[in-house]
Amino acid sequence: MNEEADNGGIAGRGRPADSLAESLIYGYHRARLERDYADIDDADELKSFFFEKIYPPPEARAALDSRNHSIRRIIRNPFFKIVFHPVTVKTARQLLELEKLTNDVNKRMADEMRKSPPPRPLDEEAYFKLFRAATRVEDARRRIECAIDVFNYSRLLIEGFPNLRDVFRVVPAPLLRMAGGALEFGIHGYNTLLCHRERLQYYMETIERRESDRIEKIFGGSGDAPAQPGGD
Repeated sequence: MNEEADNGGIAGRGRPADSLAESLIYGYHRARLERDYADIDDADELKSFFFEKIYPPPEARAALDSRNHSIRRIIRNPFFKIVFHPVTVKTARQLLELEKLTNDVNKRMADEMRKSPPPRPLDEEAYFKLFRAATRVEDARRRIECAIDVFNYSRLLIEGFPNLRDVFRVVPAPLLRMAGGALEFGIHGYNTLLCHRERLQYYMETIERRESDRIEKIFGGSGDAPAQPGGD
């Protein structure tokens, strides 16, 4: 008998605990982001790219491991630094850090969910409590910084090289093979953002403001929020 399933624990109905926890966290994140940015109704391609290539559902995340391995390999390759603009390296590094920070906090939240089963689906109160238990305010702010850096570096690349997709069309096949899914991801991202280049500054400022306000809402003025050393 699965005791955790019996007492309403996160594993429930024979489903692995981590799998269910990841699904609950992802479901909350997706619903929240779609709600909080519903007013940005001219960026459907950007939203689709984010939920497919940056933060896909748990069952699709295995593909990101292969892509990120390719990214790590090519940013260490001297030839890559010669062929591509330095800002692409900065973008890739920030993306990898953001991915790690997100995975780490989600794993710690899943651990907390096993201690005290939350409602299904997660509501705002339960999520805030789990988030405060799983991370520090400094780390939460760092995630926002990484996300904004990725956005800003991408914006700078597009503004500086608006015809870069013409270069992509003649990328040598050996380089494509060496880059694996990383270059395909970069091309997809570039082409998606290029269509919105006039609005990228607005999007970036909106995301930074709303996500920063949200962090303050989660950690500020909460009686059960842990004391945070230092701070900005």
